[in-house]
Amino acid sequence: MLALDFVSSFSWKGMGLCGFMGVASAGAYICYTNAFRMEGSPSATFDYAMKLGLSPWFIVAVLMSALTIFARPFIYEALGGQRGYFVMTGVGAMLSAVVIVGFFKEKFDTYQYIGMVLCICGALLVARD
Repeated sequence: MLALDFVSSFSWKGMGLCGFMGVASAGAYICYTNAFRMEGSPSATFDYAMKLGLSPWFIVAVLMSALTIFARPFIYEALGGQRGYFVMTGVGAMLSAVVIVGFFKEKFDTYQYIGMVLCICGALLVARD
């Protein structure tokens, strides 16, 4: 009964929005990385800025970044300001890390997995109504 009460007390809307934000952040990071790889090392020149700004990868990255900004008020509405920020950074960052590491075929070590589990546990405790 205690577990059922615990699960039913979550703001699932807020958790879902934080997950969406994490995936959008990961997608933006992947697109930014690909844009910089295609356009070369950053330089403070007009030509580079134009080339980067017209890159399809960069345009998609900016749009995905905009989605994360658009999601914030809905997260804060669902969870409140302080709880929303904590859950958003915890769940969003953890989910972003999983997607990015999976995309770039990298590995986590044991301590990083433990950190991810603790991050999710903390976010679940904070996300309760």
